Parts: sequence; C-alpha cells; structure tokens
Amino acid sequence: MLSCHSGAGIGSTFIGLLLAFKVTKYGLMFMFGGYLAGSVKQAWKHYGGMAFGLGMVFHGMEIMSSAFAFLKTYPPFLNGLENLSNPWAALLFSIFFTALIQSSGAAIGVFMSVAETGSLPVSCGPALALGANIGTCLTAVLASLSQGVGAKRVAAALGIGRFVGVMVCMMVLPVFSMIVERVVSTETPGLRQAHIIAGSNTIFNILLTVALLPAAEQFAKIIRYLIPASHSANKQNGKDMTI
Repeated sequence: MLSCHSGAGIGSTFIGLLLAFKVTKYGLMFMFGGYLAGSVKQAWKHYGGMAFGLGMVFHGMEIMSSAFAFLKTYPPFLNGLENLSNPWAALLFSIFFTALIQSSGAAIGVFMSVAETGSLPVSCGPALALGANIGTCLTAVLASLSQGVGAKRVAAALGIGRFVGVMVCMMVLPVFSMIVERVVSTETPGLRQAHIIAGSNTIFNILLTVALLPAAEQFAKIIRYLIPASHSANKQNGKDMTI
C-alpha cells in the first residue's frame, strides 16, 4: 500500500509539470482525437477512450486554472503573496490555501500562474510547493473519517509521511532549493519561478519515496501502532487488512 501511495504521489506531481510546459491547452485536441479514433475503428476504441480521458484531465486543469485567473490581479491575494518573503510564512499560507480548495494540483497551478507575473518572492517558491503537499492531505483525512481502519491508516501514512518529509526539507531549504534550481533550466524570471514551483513539487515526492521505501515495513508498523484495529475490523473476507 505504501508503494502505491508513493507512486501516486509522484504521478500527481506531473500535473504541475504539464501546466509548466503548457500541455494542458491541448486537452480538447486529445478529446477530439480520442473520439475520432474510437469511432473510426473498433480495435482503436480502448485507445481512443484513453486519449479522450486524458484530454478531459488536461482540459479540466485548464478550466480550473482559468477559474482562479482573477487572483493574478486580486490585490489582497497579491499583497499577501508579496509579504511571503519568509519561507515558513509561505509554507503556512500554502497549507491553508491548499486545504481550502482541497487540491494540490489546483493550488500549484494557481501559484504557478501568479509566479509567471513576477509577483512572488523568489525565496517562497519551494515553500509554497511543500505546503501544498501537506494541505492536500486534508482531503484524504476527511474522506477516511467515515471509512474503515484501512482507509484511516492510509490517510495517516499520507499525512505523517508528507509532514515529516516537508519539515526535513524546510530544515535544509537552501540545499533543497539549490537542487531544484539546478534542475530548472529556464532563465526567464517569471517563467523560471513557475518552473521552480513545479520542480519542487516533483523532486520532493521523488525524494520522499526514495527515503520511505527502504523503511516501508517499519513505517507501516508505526501506522498500525497509532491506528490499531479490533479483531473484527482486522479481517475482511478472511484476509488480514494491512497497510
């Protein structure tokens, strides 16, 4: 389960990369191509469906980014971001903003859109990306409240793992920022800041996965200790429910 969770965490960061390279604007083209492929030949139906679904994801992210476009010129929001020269303040702002809209992808998209205008302090980009990784855990926590022990353990693993990982990165933020800046090759100021936010999100999740996987069994034991299961909840269909 931890391996799946880690893989999903890395996969979700590609939303930011797609936004950074403007791939999402081709969503309608993917949908149209997928529809044609499925209509022309029966053997292509499944591939057409995949392309259509991918196009819907791209177009949905484009619509979501457009919905928050007004924040680029909204004075209270811009004034708040301009005052985030302290990385810890940027981290807290990102946590609450992401928890409010319940989507790290949408939050990263908003931050990148604002960064392209040059309104963000250079030092707060990585902290905003790190905060989004904590804020998005609220969705999993809320969803797990009405679920069984397994769901609660997954939500706890997500929240604890990301919280600890973010705290470690914040403690060595200059080193983390240097790694990200070396990866980002764009030199245009506003665009570079947007790419740094997207890169920080991806690199953090890769580093977190590399750190957690060798200790997956020990981490799972901690989660099982924190959220114990009763005998009746511990078995379902004759199989042990483990994280």
